[in-house]
Amino acid sequence: MSAFTSSAVPDFISTLHRVITAVQRIPFRMAPPRFTDWYVNAAGNFAVRAHVICSDDGSVNAVLTLRKGWYSGEYTYASSRVALPCKHTERRKAYRLACQQAEHLARLRYRF
Repeated sequence: MSAFTSSAVPDFISTLHRVITAVQRIPFRMAPPRFTDWYVNAAGNFAVRAHVICSDDGSVNAVLTLRKGWYSGEYTYASSRVALPCKHTERRKAYRLACQQAEHLARLRYRF
């Protein structure tokens, strides 16, 4: 009986640890990321990145970070806050709209 107990307990603990770790990762995979990738214009000297912020009152805002310059030593940054027509519960929709606004700003408005 002791041989069974000594071999089963570590296996059970190892399996339990794997299950707990997998369950803890679920919310991070389901939630959209807060930052988008940099959207760069055709010339390469202008890029836009969106950051989605959920406030306590239920509204959702996107902060668009504008980056101008050719290389990292020359970059200048500016930011602009944009209100999104979403609720706090619609984070995926807000993230999609923020991505779309950042991409349109970089690729259509400041194309060259």
